[in-house]
Amino acid sequence: MTSKQSSPQAFMSSLKSRAANSSQLTGIPTGELIERYYHRRLLARVFHSDRGGWVLKGGQALLVRWPRARYSTDVDLLRVGEDATVDGAVEALLAAASIGLDDHLAFEHHDTSRETAANRPSRKVRFKVMFGLRQLSTVSVDVVAAELHPVGQLTVERLVAPFVIDSSPWPEIRMWPLEDHVADKIAAMYERHRERLVPSTRFKDLVDLVLIACNSTLDGATTHRALHAEVRRRNSAGTHLVLPTEFAVPDPAWTTGYRAEAAKTKELSAEHRTLDGVTPLADAFITPLLQEQPPSGTWRLGRLRWE
Repeated sequence: MTSKQSSPQAFMSSLKSRAANSSQLTGIPTGELIERYYHRRLLARVFHSDRGGWVLKGGQALLVRWPRARYSTDVDLLRVGEDATVDGAVEALLAAASIGLDDHLAFEHHDTSRETAANRPSRKVRFKVMFGLRQLSTVSVDVVAAELHPVGQLTVERLVAPFVIDSSPWPEIRMWPLEDHVADKIAAMYERHRERLVPSTRFKDLVDLVLIACNSTLDGATTHRALHAEVRRRNSAGTHLVLPTEFAVPDPAWTTGYRAEAAKTKELSAEHRTLDGVTPLADAFITPLLQEQPPSGTWRLGRLRWE
């Protein structure tokens, strides 16, 4: 890919061939692998230009850790710093996206819209993925800005290509701590919305929690502290959020909703793709975190319990 591609057709032919070869080995659809490549080439620009100013959150951070995690179409980026603002974050993102790297791509700003993410002002910024004058795809980035106060430690890993391809650089990126991921997911799952206190339909949050539980060792006290700090933050922002005393899904609709989301996650076992099948694990993982006192010890990956 570092050699000059003569046309968009030649570029896409090479890209599809490489992605298809990887798809045969991994079972991940070719089209999804190509979209992951576009996401990561944008992330490469962001962290190549200013690694210390950004943190990757959300589903893309889980995909970087575990390639067979639930596919996420949006990129969630946190701009950090004492004086960070969401509009300043958008400016920094646009500047980073405009950088030319060794991959034949360009990211052109399409539009920016105002959003709210976890009770924080945010922006959704969309980019056209371009080869010359031809648009190949669109990448969407959700941007928030804040002083950095995670409870866990940020993870630093090198960004890697989703399949074998000659493009560069692949910089190190900073990712949101898994303990704080767990806190975000549990808090979002139990939020109630609008005047009628409508339960959450973010079935993907439970999918991600199960994925983390099946692939991670977590400190009980740190994860508990992160969760209860996140609940206080959301409550202080006016969100209706009351943690139950034990794991339960927010609404009966989660039986079918969870199954549909879990089916998209190749990393999950067949047992964990239904609500009935996953409930014992979810109860063991989540219920101790809901209590006033933290679970003892750590989450043991081999035993799937806190001890």
